[in-house]
Amino acid sequence: MRPGRVGDETSAGAEDALTPIRQPPDLRIESVARREDERHTLVLAGELDMATAPGLGAALLDACTEGAKEIVLDLSELRFMDSSGLHAVLLAQETCAERGCELRLTHARPHIRQLLEITRADARLQLADEGERPHGPDRRTAQPT
Repeated sequence: MRPGRVGDETSAGAEDALTPIRQPPDLRIESVARREDERHTLVLAGELDMATAPGLGAALLDACTEGAKEIVLDLSELRFMDSSGLHAVLLAQETCAERGCELRLTHARPHIRQLLEITRADARLQLADEGERPHGPDRRTAQPT
């Protein structure tokens, strides 16, 4: 038997055909805008990684364009985030700061919160759970360095 490739019709038989282990998951972003307080909540669900990170940037720019003064990333349904996803969140924070908008993360699962802590990104981001005041840098009172 010789090795086959996906889609290679010349492989010896079905037992030789390679099949993908899993399809890459998608990132689902649901936007909830509350006009009365100019807050937009983006609920992230699925996986935030190299394949899906650009979608976060696009959704964030849409929210900024719509006049949001505060953007909340609800991470309660986010199952996975790698370094590309973390980079996308940090870029989101920079984009918000440039546009005079605050970015806040809520409901991070323990493994996502651990990623933020290990990389010390938690020191740059505002993290909070529902009913909890955000902790992390407060841009309204931070002194320039």
